[in-house]
Amino acid sequence: MYKLKKDTYNELSGICRLVMQNIRDLEEGSKMDLFDPRISNEEYYLYSSVLKNYNSLGNQLLNNWETLKFDDIDAFFTKLSTYIKYLDLFIKEPTIENQLRLTSIYDSLDKLNQRI
Repeated sequence: MYKLKKDTYNELSGICRLVMQNIRDLEEGSKMDLFDPRISNEEYYLYSSVLKNYNSLGNQLLNNWETLKFDDIDAFFTKLSTYIKYLDLFIKEPTIENQLRLTSIYDSLDKLNQRI
C-alpha cells in the first residue's frame, strides 16, 4: 500500500511539473502581450486543451485515493481548474484584468508546485 501511495504521489508531482512547464511555455511564448500577441488564438486553445487533459488526469488519480488525499496536490489541481477557466476567459477577452488574474493564479500554482 505504501509503495502504491508513493508511486501515485510521484506520478501526480510529475504531472504538476509538466503543467508548470506548459504554462511557462505559454507565458514566455506569448509574453501575455495584449497589444502585440506573439501566439495565435489557436495556440492558446491548444495550451488550454493540454492543461485540461493534465487536470483531468490529475483529478482521476487523486480520486483513487479518497481516504489518503495529498493536500498540496489537491490544492494544485483546484488552482489549475481556476487557471484554465481564466485562460479561456483571457482568450475570449484579452484584457489587462484577465491577464492579472492569470498571473496571480500562476504565482499560486508555482508556489504549490515548489512545495510538492
